Amino acid sequence: MSRLIQPPLRNRTARHRPSLLLSVLAVTLSAVVLSSAATAQTGAAFLDLGIGGRAMGMGGALSTHASGAEAIHYNPAGLAGEQGRTVQVGYQSLSLDRTHATLAGAMNLRGGLAFGLAWTHASAGPIDARTGSGELVAGGIDDTEQAIGFALGSRVNEKVLLGASLKVLSHNIDVDVHGSGESSASGRAIDIGAIIVEVIPQWRVAVGARNL
Repeated sequence: MSRLIQPPLRNRTARHRPSLLLSVLAVTLSAVVLSSAATAQTGAAFLDLGIGGRAMGMGGALSTHASGAEAIHYNPAGLAGEQGRTVQVGYQSLSLDRTHATLAGAMNLRGGLAFGLAWTHASAGPIDARTGSGELVAGGIDDTEQAIGFALGSRVNEKVLLGASLKVLSHNIDVDVHGSGESSASGRAIDIGAIIVEVIPQWRVAVGARNL
């Protein structure tokens, strides 16, 4: 009579524990990303264009490896992961006469504490002004947005990095039609993030939320 011998349940559970942990982390990170995306839909969509050629080449998937000036935008915790000074300058000429410009700098001289400053500017002008019937009138409309952000990053220990940033947002619409004038609005937003290194050998995890 043959007999099937199964390994103890405890050992099988231990073998699957890393996979279970990764599944839980994936679900958690997905919830954070969806929450951040829902927040971003409320305005300041120009911030979703990102900064830095490396990050754009990766489709913006830079949260776990954010460092230097790019970390101000993608995960401020990454500021504490790289020592020295970094500067990032970018300019994009987009369709329909839109432009997007960025300037950012970061400094980490003490190793455990880093800070950065970033400026982002977007313009959608000039836009033709028309009447309700579609007739083109003299003058035009200039639509500009900008954000100034200040970020701090700190190394808690060898494996944990934390960071936060404050952004001041402004939006101006200048209507140069029969002295119509200018309309403006402003606001603030906060980003928070964390990077945990070597959660599992050769794995790192990033958690964050943007535009709170």
